[in-house]
Amino acid sequence: MKKDLDLPELVEPPSGDGAFEALRAEVLRTLESWAANNGAALSRAVNRVDLTERQVDDATGRGGLPELAGVMVLRCLQKVLLRLHFSRGT
Repeated sequence: MKKDLDLPELVEPPSGDGAFEALRAEVLRTLESWAANNGAALSRAVNRVDLTERQVDDATGRGGLPELAGVMVLRCLQKVLLRLHFSRGT
């Protein structure tokens, strides 16, 4: 996730209950900062996580940046699972 979002300082919580919400909160803080100060960084992050314009519009229409942060976390986790799957050759 650090790589996909280009956030080397991202604190990854231990797995378990609350891990998703903790990650979403971390990503949300960054998205809010980018939205306020650096729109280009926000656009780059959306591209790096491979979200379509429609996915972004749907997420922000449903719940703004908090929803977008959740969608980004889910997409990053999906990419991790895909990398693991294909690295095992299964």
